Amino acid sequence: TFLPLSENSLGFSEKDTYLEYGATMSLEADSYEFIEANENSFISFFKSINRSFAKRFKNNVNSTTSPILSALFLGNRESLEDNVSRDFSRIGISHILSLSGMHLAILVGILELLINKLKLNKILRYLVFVSVIFGYILMTGLSLSCLRAGLMIIIVYTIELFFVHLNRLSSLFISVFIICLFSPYAIFSPSL
Repeated sequence: TFLPLSENSLGFSEKDTYLEYGATMSLEADSYEFIEANENSFISFFKSINRSFAKRFKNNVNSTTSPILSALFLGNRESLEDNVSRDFSRIGISHILSLSGMHLAILVGILELLINKLKLNKILRYLVFVSVIFGYILMTGLSLSCLRAGLMIIIVYTIELFFVHLNRLSSLFISVFIICLFSPYAIFSPSL
């Protein structure tokens, strides 16, 4: 369905913004179908863990908040109502609902604050970081964007454990290489 651009929606004028790019209308799909590739049992197992965490959010948090929390922490956007997704998109913060390195960076930042208070030695600190990062990656159902960010952080912490400085761009290259080594078609995924 073709729709006219809105003048003012949540303090944001679609019309003014998109006319600059030559867009005069928006398009909304009346229906859609998700087509998924066959997954191996290893990935299916972790996606089932992801769904069980999403179910816990649904059972323990009110019905308005649980879909947003599930999207923020687990990457499950399926339960979000269309108008909520549209509102996040229109105000330009829909990327917050997509799992990314930002989510993992926040988790690692909080974890680092806690570990610094405990004053753990370097090796024990490393093991806690790696365990939590792998746990979160597995909890998100092996999301490619989380896997990439997690591998980058683990690579940096591993290299720093041996007193060698590694720049962030090199850790990005190494993490993408490792992901593509195991799943070559991941290179075509926008989330990578």
